[in-house]
Amino acid sequence: MKNQGRVIYVLSVLATVGILYPLIGQFLISLPINSIMGGIISSNPFKMENAFSAMGIMVISLPIVLALQWARQNSQIISLEKEKTQTELDLLRQQLNPHFFFNTLNNLYALSLQQSKDAPESILRLSELMRYVIYRGKEDWVGIGEELKYIQDYIQLQQLRLRKKLNLNFLVDIDDENQPIAPLLLIIFVENAFKHGIEPAEEAAELNLLLKCKEGLLYFSCENSFELQPEKASGIGLINLKRRLALLYPDRHVLKTEINSSIFKAELHLNLL
Repeated sequence: MKNQGRVIYVLSVLATVGILYPLIGQFLISLPINSIMGGIISSNPFKMENAFSAMGIMVISLPIVLALQWARQNSQIISLEKEKTQTELDLLRQQLNPHFFFNTLNNLYALSLQQSKDAPESILRLSELMRYVIYRGKEDWVGIGEELKYIQDYIQLQQLRLRKKLNLNFLVDIDDENQPIAPLLLIIFVENAFKHGIEPAEEAAELNLLLKCKEGLLYFSCENSFELQPEKASGIGLINLKRRLALLYPDRHVLKTEINSSIFKAELHLNLL
């Protein structure tokens, strides 16, 4: 029916009944229930009445066969969707790492040009950040405390090379540092803040961060000053973040961004349970 259509299927059913109904009739005659019911099936298997029994078997079996086929196809579809989701997440992670590498290598390059005494410390701190990205970033989940430390180390590394003063406020309120979260989600906000707002600033810049995680409900806000055009205040990081959130936390997240004068603000509400 699926490959040839309903008409061919009906004709095939009728041909099958026409050929096999004597055999089916003989089988039904031999069943004990036929004797109990007083021989309701004709004793002659070639009687045309037995064709109705054969037809009934075909009609009754059709929904069962279709249900089994649907269950098998549905299982295959779910399996393919899982494989597609995992493949897409892997691709997004591969895009994420180069994005981070470019930013941090630029930091080291600037320090080396300045022959800064902070360069060795920056290299050591960068190695810790890279270790987190390469090893912990491949995990499905990490503790929110690990993600927080990564963000704090990243900010300290960035501050070593800033030429202008950074007014930083980072408020944290977490009830369980082991609360699982997908790695390298929150850092995207901070990376964008430095790349598009703080690094190019001609004057003192501002960065206000707030991280709250209570009973599995996470709220993260990142507010930074910027001097670029609004349409340039986003990049591959936020695009990847939106896609990862859609794959990892469907219907369990709200991501909002807004621009108010020279302040860019991003907010994330996330249900981790």
